Amino acid sequence: MKYSDYALGQFFKLARQEAFWTNTIFVVIADHGDRVYGSQSIPIHSYEIPWVILGPAVVKAPVRVPLLGSSLDVSPTILGLLGRPYETMFFGRDLFKDPPDQGRVLLNHNRDIGLYERERMAVLGLMQTVEYYEGDPKVVNMKRVSQPTAADLDIERDCTSLYQVADDLYIHQRYRIDPR
Repeated sequence: MKYSDYALGQFFKLARQEAFWTNTIFVVIADHGDRVYGSQSIPIHSYEIPWVILGPAVVKAPVRVPLLGSSLDVSPTILGLLGRPYETMFFGRDLFKDPPDQGRVLLNHNRDIGLYERERMAVLGLMQTVEYYEGDPKVVNMKRVSQPTAADLDIERDCTSLYQVADDLYIHQRYRIDPR
């Protein structure tokens, strides 16, 4: 990791000297931390990663933004930073437009998929199993919930719907914006 930090620093040091620097947005993001482990079906704390956006046209000064987001949010957020209108079918959102308390993340780990929002997570597993968790993964390991609340069931339904719609659009080759 130290070498990666060094190499990125060198890259940006050289890029600053190039003519394209002023009109380029650089985005650096990973998909998980250095180790993925935990007792949850989806060890969410292992997926907390930095996301760096760099470029003088959109970033005037360094700032840490503690928003909940995922890789699905990268493209809409970058397009939002450009400040131009656009049409999209992204399942993500522009992180700088939505209220911070409305953050959510779609996750997958091994063969499980899930949705985390408002300190609750529903995990859909093979053979139609469902697990529910609660808690802030930045503070403690999320605790498995044996009796789901109405909010947990809502998250499960949202999770199922989002993944089924994405699968249906992809399988039937309808994931596109048709020309006008």
